[in-house]
Amino acid sequence: MDSGIHYSLAIISGIFLFALITSQSVRATRSKLIDYIIIPVAILAGGFSETGNTFLLSCMTLFLVLLWLQKKQQSVWAEKALPTAIIAFVTLLFSLMILVLAPSNATRTEVISAERQARP
Repeated sequence: MDSGIHYSLAIISGIFLFALITSQSVRATRSKLIDYIIIPVAILAGGFSETGNTFLLSCMTLFLVLLWLQKKQQSVWAEKALPTAIIAFVTLLFSLMILVLAPSNATRTEVISAERQARP
């Protein structure tokens, strides 16, 4: 039951991330405030589960490709949303690095490798 919270949080906060990114495209000028707000939202979105973070990174990568293709076609909405999407992507990568380098992962890896060596 506990693990469902991590996945739900990634999905719900991912929707909020995409809402913030796409809100840039409907504004007359890009908002710096949204760029600053998206950093802690992205850290919280991906910061509690490696699987949830990987899901968000995959979705964000596909979205970045879509934005890049639309920007090549001189789409105004894509030009406005792309910088915020890049900020979210980099922040999600940073969040994943925090999860991977966490001390709990080192302990978990040691336990798993010790169990594998103990098997006949």
